[in-house]
Amino acid sequence: MIAGPMRADGERTLSEHASKALLAGYGVPVAREALVADAEAAARAAAEIGFPVVVKLCGDAVAHKTERSLVRLGIADAAGVRAAARELLALRRPEDGEVALLVAEMVRGRRELIAGVVRDPQFGPCVMLGLGGILAEAIGDVVFAAAPLSAAEARRMIGGLRAARAVLEPLRGEPAVDRDALALLLSFVAVYFQGRPATDEKTFGYQRAGVLAGFVNALSLIVIAIWIAIEAVHRLSEPVHVQPRLMMMVAAVGVLMNGVIAAMLWRVNTDVNMRSVFIHMLGQKGEGP
Repeated sequence: MIAGPMRADGERTLSEHASKALLAGYGVPVAREALVADAEAAARAAAEIGFPVVVKLCGDAVAHKTERSLVRLGIADAAGVRAAARELLALRRPEDGEVALLVAEMVRGRRELIAGVVRDPQFGPCVMLGLGGILAEAIGDVVFAAAPLSAAEARRMIGGLRAARAVLEPLRGEPAVDRDALALLLSFVAVYFQGRPATDEKTFGYQRAGVLAGFVNALSLIVIAIWIAIEAVHRLSEPVHVQPRLMMMVAAVGVLMNGVIAAMLWRVNTDVNMRSVFIHMLGQKGEGP
């Protein structure tokens, strides 16, 4: 995979194909597609995928394809694929860098949604859902929720769209959107985001709290097990010199520490939930991250 252009923040952009491949590894379903170099390879790929197909110009620096007419839809035969491929290759610009042709199955539908992730400086890692398509930015109907994302929070996000009823419910002969499948997709996106390296201190703090909790849990169980074993030996054999009260105190301290860590994690979880509520409220006002 060739890295895309470097942004000001040091990150690199990925092409549509590379982005889909990355998300597919985390369970996000994507359409069948193939990345090819020329018109003949595009025709062969289309035949393997099955007509009709979509052909796009694809590259790390190629972001908004519609404005440049870089998408060809509903191509029904190999000749049409070859013609579309030649047209698209002729439209590439020097600033596009290395490009290829993306041949994909034609997926039909009248409703488009957009999902994404952002690491907000105030709220930390967030998942985004909104109305998609070419007017996504103009309409601006989006909701945000803090990651990690529960199933209940994912469903709450879906219902939080201003146009949820018109877009997600049965409309003009089309069935309702499968909300469970959409919630599952959002959870997959959140899983991908959690798998990325954290760059903010708050996220690192959550991770450290989780590791500390696991360590104290294990330590407490070991101390309690040792105390039970020694107490049993002490009762069976009087000559064994042990300090059961001391061991009991050590075990009690371990349990107390475990309780403290549990309270810390509860506070972290509450903080995440409160961030989700606050982000949701801001999103409803159009002030989301």
